[in-house]
Amino acid sequence: MIQNDFKSNLNLDDFDYNLPTEKIAQHPNNNREESKLLVFDNKKKLVTHSHFNKIYDFVPAESMLIINSTKVIPARFFMQKETGGRVEVLCVSPISPSLDPQITINAKETCTWNCIIGGPRVTQGMKLKLFQNSDSYQFEAKILSKEKNKADVQFSWNDTQKTFSDILQLAGKVPLPPYIKRENEKIDSQRYQTVYAKAEGSVAAPTAGLHFSDNIIKKLENKKVTVENIILHVGPGTFVPIEGKIEEHQMHFEQIFVEKIFIENLIKEYQKQDFFITATGTTSLRTLETLYWLGVKSLKKNLTLNDDYATLEQAYPYSIKDNFTAYEAFTALLENMEKNNLKTLKCNTQLFIVPPYNIKTIKALITNFHLPKSTLLLLVSSFIGIENCKKIYAEALQNQYKFLSYGDTSLLLNY
Repeated sequence: MIQNDFKSNLNLDDFDYNLPTEKIAQHPNNNREESKLLVFDNKKKLVTHSHFNKIYDFVPAESMLIINSTKVIPARFFMQKETGGRVEVLCVSPISPSLDPQITINAKETCTWNCIIGGPRVTQGMKLKLFQNSDSYQFEAKILSKEKNKADVQFSWNDTQKTFSDILQLAGKVPLPPYIKRENEKIDSQRYQTVYAKAEGSVAAPTAGLHFSDNIIKKLENKKVTVENIILHVGPGTFVPIEGKIEEHQMHFEQIFVEKIFIENLIKEYQKQDFFITATGTTSLRTLETLYWLGVKSLKKNLTLNDDYATLEQAYPYSIKDNFTAYEAFTALLENMEKNNLKTLKCNTQLFIVPPYNIKTIKALITNFHLPKSTLLLLVSSFIGIENCKKIYAEALQNQYKFLSYGDTSLLLNY
């Protein structure tokens, strides 16, 4: 929950708009690069309509581009109870043998996940099997504990050569967003995934990255744009709407992994008086801003880093009155990592970016068009202003842009 005095002047209706069903893309474009691109220059108050295959015309030379290289896992299982009733199980976050998806994904014989359960009368202790079981292996799930639609589920399988990743590929389905009103198709396993995805762990795609091809990345690099990787594993909480008052919304946690070399490279960029960083998607932006606040915690001697996960709670940024630069914060974070001999920083972030939050880490944001009254729309409004956001969305609707995960995209410049 965010401080009430900070939110008292915001109304959720200010982030509402009419989104016709036909504007919600149900399938990807034939070609990743063919998406429409709306470019908004906040300094000039100028809108330009283009296509994503021209993105390199708008990203400055010798700047930095941040991409999220998380990989969507086919985390949805269709299972059945011993009585025959059908149950849907969606893996959300790993519990055992590790909280790190990269470790648990490669477990053999058994692993445990926190899951979302769809289906009536699923109770603790119940065993489930695949709706369509395989002749080559047996796979089952046991409900260890359950509260409402969330449960800790232990999976087990009898093929000792197969990892959980193998099982996912054989039996799992790509968990498409709830607003895509169709069954999974073969194309989704390829197109609901970025071309640079490598770290398994997300149950939703970082959708701004879906427009990139290897060719576009190469053209950006030829322009001396430095491409840097972060990992934020996207959870189903990204689809949870805000209901009631904004200040009472409980933001979901998501896992972040970044390397020390990445922090070092960021500091070199922030040293420049005219630094220019473009974040690919809200996940990349939330990662950078989370790292900024961990840097602030380091400056205030409020963060001890170790092999465990650091945490950023949603209320923390709104409790700090100091105004540190990105360079100061990231330098302090790096010193903290070096002091504790950390090469990889792991973090659980609950960062909730709401106007008039002051974004300090980027000058440009690539992002799709988001649902009304969503946390993502509030984030975009924080970056370019509420009224600018309203105008851009109205213009996108008037110009036949497609919205949401498989839709078109925008480049928002705020320098």
